[in-house]
Amino acid sequence: MKKRNTNIEILRLLCMIAIFGWHILIHGYGLKNIEHMTVCGGDMFTFCALSSLFAPATYCFMFISGYYGLNFRVKKVVNLEMWLIITCFLVCLLKILMGFHLEIREVITSLIPISSFKWWFMTYYVLVMFISPIINKGFESESKKMVSIILLTLIIYQLLSFVRLIPNGGSSFLGLLTVYLIGRYCNVYKLDISTKKAIMLFVLFYVLQLSGMLLCGHYMQKILFRTLNYNTPFILMMSISLFYMFKGMTPRYSKLMNYCIQPVLFIYLITEGLGGRFYRLIRDIIDDSIWMGVGVFFITIVSCLIVGRLIMWLSNIIIQSTKFK
Repeated sequence: MKKRNTNIEILRLLCMIAIFGWHILIHGYGLKNIEHMTVCGGDMFTFCALSSLFAPATYCFMFISGYYGLNFRVKKVVNLEMWLIITCFLVCLLKILMGFHLEIREVITSLIPISSFKWWFMTYYVLVMFISPIINKGFESESKKMVSIILLTLIIYQLLSFVRLIPNGGSSFLGLLTVYLIGRYCNVYKLDISTKKAIMLFVLFYVLQLSGMLLCGHYMQKILFRTLNYNTPFILMMSISLFYMFKGMTPRYSKLMNYCIQPVLFIYLITEGLGGRFYRLIRDIIDDSIWMGVGVFFITIVSCLIVGRLIMWLSNIIIQSTKFK
C-alpha cells in the first residue's frame, strides 16, 4: 500500500480548517452580503486579510486530489455515499438538539445527499470521481500538446468567467474539474516548484489579492465579495503554490498522525450541514470573547474528527455486511 505523506495530510487538515473559518466569515458574519453593509477601517482590513487567506482552501483541496489522482471504484463510491447519509441524519439530530429549525424535506433528502446537493462540493467531487477513469485514459492516450491545449482552453474560460464577476464564480463542476486537471497535469508531466519558490509565489499572490480587495473595498464595495470568486487568478495561484509549499518539504510518514487526520472531510460536512445558524452561533461567541470563540472553534474541529472516525467505522461495518465487502 502506498504510504501517505503526512505533510500533505496536514495540508488537507489546514484546508478544512480554513474552509470552516471562511464559512464563519461569509455566513456567520454575513460578509457575502458586504455590498449592503457598512464596513471600514480595521474591520475592512481584517475581513480582506482573513478571507484572502482562507479562500484558496477549496481549490487547494481539489488540486491535491488531482495531483494524486482519483480512482473510481464502486465500493469507494458506496462507502462515500454511506458517510454522507449517516452524516446527514446526524446533522438532523444535532439541529433538533440545538434547537435549530429542521424541515421535513431535509430529513427526506438525507437519503440522497449527492443528488440533492446537500453539499455542492461533494456532488461535483463525486462527478469528477465518476469520470476519473476517462481522464486517466485521456492523459495516457493523448499527446502532451493536445492535453495542454485542452487544459489551457479551460483555464482561459475560467479567467474570462472571472472578468464577468458573477456571484460564486468558480464554485461549479467545471471549476473543480479544471483544478483537478491542472493537478493531474502537474503530476503526469512532472511539473515541480521548490518550497522556497512556492512560498514566494504564495506571498506575492496573497499581497496582490489583498491589495485588490482593499482597493475595491475603498472604491467599489459592491463587487468586493466577487473578487473572492474561486476562479480569481490570484486565488487559483495561491491554491497551487500552497500545495507545493508542503510537497517540497522533507516527506514525513506518521501512521498515527495520518490516522488521526484522515476524517478531515467531516469538518466540512458537519459544520456546513448545520448551516448558517451554527456559523452565527460561533460568531456570537467570538464577539463575546475572542478566546472563548477560538476555543469553541478548535473544539468543533476535534469533535468533527472524532465523530468522523466513528462514522467511518460504522460505514465500514455496514459495507462489510453487504455484497460490497
